[in-house]
Amino acid sequence: MASSNKRGQAIFDMIMVVIVLFIIGLAAVVGGYIMSELDDAVQDDDDISETAKNVSATIESNYSTWFDNVFLTVLIFLWLMLIVTSFMIDAHPIFFIITVLLLIVVFIVGMAMANAYTELTADPDFAEYAGNMVKTQFVFDNFLIILIVMGLTAAASLYAKSNL
Repeated sequence: MASSNKRGQAIFDMIMVVIVLFIIGLAAVVGGYIMSELDDAVQDDDDISETAKNVSATIESNYSTWFDNVFLTVLIFLWLMLIVTSFMIDAHPIFFIITVLLLIVVFIVGMAMANAYTELTADPDFAEYAGNMVKTQFVFDNFLIILIVMGLTAAASLYAKSNL
């Protein structure tokens, strides 16, 4: 994640994970809406060949599945990177209390972003595309639990190594 080797870096990495997941989730839903509008325009245009219309329809129908899988893959890779970078930081156990307090801030920010995502996907224009992205919707529906698990595994890896 971040290149500096600071003790509090794991929490800032966790905030970055939350922001990246939120941006990818929003981009996927808005992109699905845009892709559907583009496909409708392509299908309605008589000057476009049938081959191009078929390609456009295929891309539009596979869009939500593809982005749903991309979102889940990014989530898993960011989580693994968070664990690895947390393990590489030298931290004294006394900082565990500070880590827990900062994790609470991360959870509050994460819930605000999950609520913003839910409000966007409740909009009738975007609800159809968000409904097709089952994995992304599951993650944002359970975002606090996922963040707690990610935070606890990052904190555990932060203090797991022995200083022998």
